Amino acid sequence: MGETAGIILTTIEQMLVLFVVACVGFFCAKRDIIDTEVRGKLSRLLTEVTLPCMLVASVGDAQPGEAGAGIGLTFGLAIAQGFLLYASAWLCNLVLRTPKADRPLYYFMSLATNTGFIGLPVVSAIYGADAVIFVSVFIMVLSVFTFSLGFATIAPRKPGEKFRLPWDKMLNPPLIGSVITVVLFLSPLRLPGVVQDSISTIGSVTSPLAMMIVGAIVSEMPAKEIFSDWRLYLYSLIRMLAIPCALYVVLEPFVQNPLLMGVFCVLFAMPVGSMASMFALQLGANDRLAARGTVLTSILSFVLTPLLVAFMAIVG
Repeated sequence: MGETAGIILTTIEQMLVLFVVACVGFFCAKRDIIDTEVRGKLSRLLTEVTLPCMLVASVGDAQPGEAGAGIGLTFGLAIAQGFLLYASAWLCNLVLRTPKADRPLYYFMSLATNTGFIGLPVVSAIYGADAVIFVSVFIMVLSVFTFSLGFATIAPRKPGEKFRLPWDKMLNPPLIGSVITVVLFLSPLRLPGVVQDSISTIGSVTSPLAMMIVGAIVSEMPAKEIFSDWRLYLYSLIRMLAIPCALYVVLEPFVQNPLLMGVFCVLFAMPVGSMASMFALQLGANDRLAARGTVLTSILSFVLTPLLVAFMAIVG
């Protein structure tokens, strides 16, 4: 019981730390220190530089060993998660009676989760650096789902027009960084000390930078617009709490690695990614709904994630 209480307390403390950092981003945006242009550039810095560095730096002196043997299972769970996230959107659309025009966007929002921006720092805070290698695999696999199945769902097409994979968007820095991370982890190769220390230093700014960006996004939307969409509340409760809890109960007896099981469930519960509204705008979908989804699910994650971890600690 003491260990369970410790895990729950650690999760709450870490989520509070991340929340405080997000609040700093909120007030920086309100003071015009982080305006829309700066936020866009910081987002690029995060996705193209610091996040890939954090992933690659996570290998460090790690040896494949037991964790390496679990990479195959991790790929399997990551692929399963992609399909399950898509299925969760179908369930949410059914339960919430989502307007027909918005249903494709719910599928996309469910796939385009904030695995990198929030998932990586949250998992690292709860489970430690050893879990980051598993997150790399999930980022890699879910990126493919987002830019293939996700785009296929919301992209407008003329009758009879075939869907083409957007290879230029699929080959993004986080995906490339994830591939490098897994290759390094499974090989005897290690980076020279100076290089390892350098990318570790660069990667260490990912968590605070990501949460400040989330806070800045929250500041840009009217409170009434953010909090008035009742469907997004129920969507968050179903996809970010109810379904991960159910999956934990079903899968926990079959997945012998508790660390991997925890990573799977926590990543499943991640909020809608900030890129959802950007791609929704590009592809002619409801970008305002996507933006509200990003902001509200991000705020609710500070409550729902500790509840999920508490559930897993008690049931496990």
